[in-house]
Parts: sequence; structure tokens; C-alpha cells
Amino acid sequence: MSASRLLILTGLLSCLCACVMPTYLSQITLSTESRPVADFRSRHVLFVGTGPVGSQVFLGNLTGGLITRLKRQGKQAEFFYAGAVSEGAPFRIDSSANPDVDTYVLFRATGETTLNMTKEKIVAGAPGITLIGYGNQFVQDYNVSVYSRRHGPSPVWEGKLHIDIDLANDARYRGIASRLSKELAKSRIVL
Repeated sequence: MSASRLLILTGLLSCLCACVMPTYLSQITLSTESRPVADFRSRHVLFVGTGPVGSQVFLGNLTGGLITRLKRQGKQAEFFYAGAVSEGAPFRIDSSANPDVDTYVLFRATGETTLNMTKEKIVAGAPGITLIGYGNQFVQDYNVSVYSRRHGPSPVWEGKLHIDIDLANDARYRGIASRLSKELAKSRIVL
């Protein structure tokens, strides 16, 4: 058998014997904490985010998709990142916002944050070869509150969001946005 055929055969056998194992699975939970029936549709949404730098990246990506969808529907939407705000500090968003804004969605980071830029995501092995893929793990909890100018200073919806995701995985953002929209729809809130 020639050397080139032997090399091809060895390559094929290595592929057949290869083992790929994911070592990191994302976790996303969203739960409604209070669900007063609000029954309204927004026209101009301001998304406000707080938390460490990883939150800015996460919330920028999450709200970017939501803003694009809202603008396709003919609505106005924008995102403001407020930075790190301590958990107990009062946070008023209605007094400084654009007067045309009728809905505020506040993502307030709580608890500990994990940002691991070298998290093993996948390990692949074949005889004599080991490949490791890395991801950008971000773990954070958020209190999510929706406010409406029409309904006053109390939130019309509150929930808790827990994420443990790869920041670079765009599909995760679409999934979280979809979950949020479905939870809000249960209270007849349409962003």
C-alpha cells in the first residue's frame, strides 16, 4: 500500500474514532415574580441595564435584537447602560428619560458575576489528537422590571433572569428575547 493511501486510510479511521464531548452547557431561567395584568402595548421603549462590564456586553447584545425587532414593527426603542449600581441604591429612570418613552425595561444585575474568557466549551479527541474549544462564559442574575408611564412608578411586571451563557453565542440572545416576550404576553404586555 502506498504512503498516500495509508495516510488517507489513517485519517479516515481517526475521524471514525473521534470523540466530541461538550463540557459546558448554557443555562437560562426566567421566572415571573409579579404579574399584575397591565394590558398595554408600547410605542417607545427604553431598555436600561446595570451591572459590571460583562452585563454591558450581554445586555447590549440582548437589547440590540429586541430593538431591531421593535423598529421593524414601527416602534421606537433604545438602550442605556447605567454601569454598576449597588443593589440597595434607589434607581429612578422615569425622571431623566425622553418624555416620548412610554415603557421602561430595567435589567438590574444582582449577586455575584462570573466572566470566564477561557471556559472549556468542547473537547474533541482522536488517537493522538486532542482539541479544546473555548468560550466566553458569563454568569449573572438580573431583576427585570417593566414600567409604564401610564401606570405610574410601580412596575407592571417583575421577573428574575438567571443566565450562564457563552457571550459569543447569538442564538442564546434570540432565545432569551423570545422567553421574555412570552412571559410579558402572559400579562398582556406587548413591547
